[in-house]
Amino acid sequence: MEIRDTGPDHPTGLVERMGLISEECGETSQIVGKILRHGIKSDNKGRNEMTNRQMLEKEVGDILAAALICVAAGDINMGEVVTHAENKAGTVSEYLHNGLNKGFAEAARVMIEKRTFPWPTDE
Repeated sequence: MEIRDTGPDHPTGLVERMGLISEECGETSQIVGKILRHGIKSDNKGRNEMTNRQMLEKEVGDILAAALICVAAGDINMGEVVTHAENKAGTVSEYLHNGLNKGFAEAARVMIEKRTFPWPTDE
């Protein structure tokens, strides 16, 4: 029997969207493990078409797409997401040990605060 989604609030639609974001987070976690073990530049000795950096970019992009799908469906509010990201970028330095990472966290906080995200352009 096929279950049809009757709208964004229908349980099967919500379950599918939550499953999607969960899967994408898991895939990102997997590539982070590979980076920790083999390095960000590794391509598994030429066996992979992409380096670990490229795979991480892909998976983070997939999380972003899944999050935006949830925004479009009304599951989450983009304003709240951005507020939480700004708060996290402002407080995470306390828990970072590397001085450069503390600087990157502050740079991220400023990007979020000023809404100057480094979105690529076609130019």
